[in-house]
Amino acid sequence: MLENGKSSFLAKGHFLSFVSFLLLFFLFAFFIRFGAHRFDVLRSFFPVSTAIVFVLHMFLTIIILIRFHFNNTHLHLIAIASAYGLSSLFLANSLFIYPGVLISESNIKESANALAVDFVIRSFSMAVLFLLSVLFYIKNKYNYVNKSTVTASCTLVILIAVGFAVVIISNNNILQLPIIEPDELNYRRLWSSHIGNALIIIWVITTFTVVFFTKLVNGFWFSLSLSCVAFLGSILLMWRSAYVTSLAWYGSHLFEVLATLFVVLAFIYDIYKLYQKGLEDYLESYEKSIRDSLTHLYDRRYFDNRLASRIKGASEISPISLFFIDIDHFKSINDGYGHPVGDKVIRRVADTMVASVRKTDVVARYGGEEFAIILKGLNTKSASRIAENIRNRVSEEVHVHGGPEKVTVSIGVYTITDQHLSADESVSRADAAMYQAKKGGRNRVVVYSHPISDFEHTVA
Repeated sequence: MLENGKSSFLAKGHFLSFVSFLLLFFLFAFFIRFGAHRFDVLRSFFPVSTAIVFVLHMFLTIIILIRFHFNNTHLHLIAIASAYGLSSLFLANSLFIYPGVLISESNIKESANALAVDFVIRSFSMAVLFLLSVLFYIKNKYNYVNKSTVTASCTLVILIAVGFAVVIISNNNILQLPIIEPDELNYRRLWSSHIGNALIIIWVITTFTVVFFTKLVNGFWFSLSLSCVAFLGSILLMWRSAYVTSLAWYGSHLFEVLATLFVVLAFIYDIYKLYQKGLEDYLESYEKSIRDSLTHLYDRRYFDNRLASRIKGASEISPISLFFIDIDHFKSINDGYGHPVGDKVIRRVADTMVASVRKTDVVARYGGEEFAIILKGLNTKSASRIAENIRNRVSEEVHVHGGPEKVTVSIGVYTITDQHLSADESVSRADAAMYQAKKGGRNRVVVYSHPISDFEHTVA
């Protein structure tokens, strides 16, 4: 999902994507309209939303790195994992310094500016890392970057972001970033300076870059673009209302939660698709391992296992019928026309048998020109009719090399009603019935019975 989309994700018209965009639009309109209202009672929402985003960002970092581990050609995932990992670090610090959440006993006014600094630096660094992810995505297509370059670039961004935060929040006189006015708990300073404008500009650029350069080729990039839109909406809501306790301020945090959820859902879907593909590949591989390469019928090992399994449920009420089928005079066909013609005859006989039985019946190539069929729930009479139908169809529809010479088969039938009978004994009895069909003149169906002289048979 992360790389192989051949058509625009938007062109697929995903309903959930459209609903997500509408949700963001209506929420944004709501908070723009009512965002100026202040609700001190909602102050507890900040640590709750911060904790939620922290957990989601940590979760994203882990699953992105796991995803990269399984396909380390997607170098852009390193930058995205770095973005969410760095964000988790800043969010953990915000929870640590928020009054009453962990061990901090300070007043909200004392830590408000530090919280704002965390937000500003975190937003800038995430936008930069998102931009780098797009750059690495584009460059990686042409093998212009390697893992070392990507890792070094992301590490440099992280070190610069953490370094700035440590210097600024520590109230160092060399470099300070006053954003919040503690007495009124407003952040007018942010928007009266170039910092707020720069935040808006960098997220506009990031959103445009993700949309334009990735062309939203798959659900991951589309979800990341929605995440960028949500981050941009979060900043615009803060710009709309300058007070910490305003509804718009809390709305901006809700937008960040939604932004993270978009990417989480995209990666969960990606993991689901990988699991589905792995399961399909396994089933395909398993099917190939139990199929005969020439006829695509089940092989002898699978047949023996299925027979042993089905015999366990055999009874008079639920019998299991077993066919053993051999192509008559097959050696002369091979010797007279060659092995390619012989192989073609085997395939045609196999196709005829499959077309003559139910999908639940097990049709196998037992070896060479011999075939075996397991039919569940059919008594001797019903099984004999099907066997006779197979014999007739082969003699009428299968010809040697497309000529007039017909192909015939001999069929032995044995119906199992005793679940204590072994699979080997059942095979021996069906094989003995087929041998009697051969001995009796071929092109016939023989039903096994005791004693040997009592074999029942039908002749063409």
